[in-house]
Amino acid sequence: MEKGGDIGMMGKGFHSSKLIEKKSRKVVEIPLYKRIGLTAKQFNDDDIIKPHEREFVRKFTKLGYRIRWIVRDKTAKDGVGYLPTNDFMWRRKEWELKSPKVKRYNSIFNMIRRGARKGKENFMIDLGKSVLQSNLFSQLSTYNTRNPNNQIKLLYVVDKESLTRVSLN
Repeated sequence: MEKGGDIGMMGKGFHSSKLIEKKSRKVVEIPLYKRIGLTAKQFNDDDIIKPHEREFVRKFTKLGYRIRWIVRDKTAKDGVGYLPTNDFMWRRKEWELKSPKVKRYNSIFNMIRRGARKGKENFMIDLGKSVLQSNLFSQLSTYNTRNPNNQIKLLYVVDKESLTRVSLN
């Protein structure tokens, strides 16, 4: 399991903890909504960013990663709600955030599959305050093999401790 394999905005390789702490403090001083490219009004609008997504943003940016939230501004044909979009931009790619209530493979698999059916390719799974277990990591790595008609390109998991890239078989 490749835990903490990404250093975020600090680049590749290892950095001293003082440098990381300094950059982390600097990031935390910026209001959360500004860190992700939203206005305060947009940030407080549950139609643009839901409460669990705000919590993810707080945790992810505090780890030192930079993202830009995608504002859903196109209404559906019937005028009710918004067209589906990915949730945020990170490393020049669009990402779909999934925050499962049940931290088991079947629940996560179904969330990913529903998104993949809508054409989404890159997924970030937020486990909240849970820790990614090696069994779940192994199961997630088999997603594309188990689901050949709805394959995805990239899969990361954020848990209470770190960011982990899942190598897809």
